[in-house]
Parts: sequence; C-alpha cells; structure tokens
Amino acid sequence: MKPKTVIFFSTIFLLLVVSPVIANNSGSLVQTSLIVNEQKLTDWGYRTNAYGDKDLEKWEVSKFGKANISYQKIKSIKGVPGWPNAYYRFTIIKEAYPSNRAASRRLKMLKVIPREMESKQFPEYILRKGFVHNNSVYIVSTDVLKFEIEELPRIFQLLKEYITQSMETL
Repeated sequence: MKPKTVIFFSTIFLLLVVSPVIANNSGSLVQTSLIVNEQKLTDWGYRTNAYGDKDLEKWEVSKFGKANISYQKIKSIKGVPGWPNAYYRFTIIKEAYPSNRAASRRLKMLKVIPREMESKQFPEYILRKGFVHNNSVYIVSTDVLKFEIEELPRIFQLLKEYITQSMETL
C-alpha cells in the first residue's frame, strides 16, 4: 500500500473512530453521551444544542473534590411567550463523585462561586437547582432570571423524574 493511502485511511480512522472518544479524568476512555435522550427532550419541548465532558476548574477541585462532569445544553423548541426571538435555554450538568457522601457535600454548596467572580457576571452559578442520585449531582442552570422563574422548576422536576425512573429500570 502506498504511504499516501495509509495516511488517508489513518486520518479517516482517527476522525470516525477515535475522535468521538474522550479521555475522562481517570485517564480511561469513555464515550460522551447525552444525559437526557433526544426523544425525551422532544417530549419536554426541547432539543440539545451541545453536549460533552468538561474538567473541573482548580477552585472547584479544591472546594468539592474530584468529579467526572458531563453537560448538555438544551433550548426550547417554541419561543418564550411575549419575548420575540427568545427561547428558554438551560444547561443540565451531571457531576459524578466517588461516593454518595461526596455528592451530598457538593449539593450543599450548589451556589458557591469563587470570590473573584461576581454573581452578576456569572448568573448560572446562582440560577440553578440540583439533586443527588446515587453518587452523582444533577444540576439545571440558566443565565436568565426570567427562565429560572418561569421554566426551571418544570425542567428540574422532569429531569429528577427521568433520572430516578431511568436508574430504576437499569
């Protein structure tokens, strides 16, 4: 086989097989997946905008300990009533901790932000709700007060029901 052909097929392999796999904090390879499946989100009136894994910031590790974090950004299918061209948007976060105790400790500090950040600049640290299920903390956050008041309680409740029912069927 010619060297150019080998390079071509190696590149295709990397793009199709290796790139969707992301290394988590422990160094093992995991497939990034949705926290809430797309069909369920459609039932709720939402769709996924983005999803993936992220590393904790240094201040988060020192405050809460190590965790594997996944996120899913969602946006409403229909617009916000009375607000032209606006759509409800939320971020669903799953923080997986080594134990239920660590997850419960994290939940108690759900709205903690570092001193150098102001809540006006980073409202998503304040406009959020969360719950613990097994060793994970599930968080729903937004950066718009109107969304937190009008729609976050409904999304939070739907997520809580979805997670507890999904885990019971496993």
